[in-house]
Formats: sequence, C-alpha cells, structure tokens
Amino acid sequence: SDREVLVGIGFRWGGVGHRHLSYEFGDGEIVLVEFPASELDGIRPPTWHELRPGIGVWVIALDDLMMDRLQQATDGTVVTMDAAVDLARAAATDIDWAGLELEAQSPGNRRIGVPDILRAVRSQLDRA
Repeated sequence: SDREVLVGIGFRWGGVGHRHLSYEFGDGEIVLVEFPASELDGIRPPTWHELRPGIGVWVIALDDLMMDRLQQATDGTVVTMDAAVDLARAAATDIDWAGLELEAQSPGNRRIGVPDILRAVRSQLDRA
C-alpha cells in the first residue's frame, strides 16, 4: 500500500488514527503527508500530480486546505493559528480570498467562529 511504501523509505506515523506521516530531512525540514477519509469535505476536487510515470499523489485544492486550517484554528491553540497564518503567507497571492469569505459565512463555519479566524489571519498578513 501507499502507506507501507512511505514507511519503507523513512516516513514515520504520527497524529491520530494512522492518517498522518512525516519525514524529516537532515537539515530539519519536515514533509507531512495526510491520508484523509475517502471523502473530502472540500468544494473543489483534488488534483492529481504525477511525480514520475505511474506514480503520483492526489492533492487537496489550496482553498480547501486554507479553509481546513481556518476551521482547525478555531480550537484556540497557537499551533493551529500559526499553521493558518503560515499557509496564508506562503500562498497569499494564489488563495481565492473572496471565495473563502463566502465559505466562512456558511452556518456551520459561522457557528464555530471561522469568520473571526479569517479576519485575524488577514490582519496578520496585512501587518506582515
């Protein structure tokens, strides 16, 4: 399986429910891989990126990843807020901010405070 291959080349399990793998390079850089449930909650379909002939990965759409980080940041921990801000900084020009604003206003996202988190992330970007 994909998971066994990654473990075989040095990835390690972490996180909850055997969904997350990480690989740490000699310089300290870490690559994280998540095996989400078979159904993704995102609005946009993931895209296939071929790494070499016959081998590739499905990648979640950037805006769905940003929304996921915003939703996780509602738990109040610095770590998840930092992850949302880091992603926003790295991909600011590629993110559909207007689309995220609309999505943040859905009843479920409003209930957990996503609009406030989105404003806080945008505020940190503006200050940077």
